[in-house]
Amino acid sequence: MIKYELTTKAGEYTAKDGTKKTIWQRVGEVHTSKDGGMYALIDAHINFAAFPRQEGSTRVMVSMFGRETPVELDF
Repeated sequence: MIKYELTTKAGEYTAKDGTKKTIWQRVGEVHTSKDGGMYALIDAHINFAAFPRQEGSTRVMVSMFGRETPVELDF
């Protein structure tokens, strides 16, 4: 069952009204297994080195957004 969607900030843009907006990229999802454990599936095409990060950091922040309606998958 998909419990969370994983996203990261891919950039920013300025809207017509002058406000700054974030561009979010979905990078994967967190599932719950039949035994109650959790695991993540990361999209294979994602290159995390391409995403913005804090100066001097080697890590990329990934946010977890809960799904209003969990999705059941059978695999």
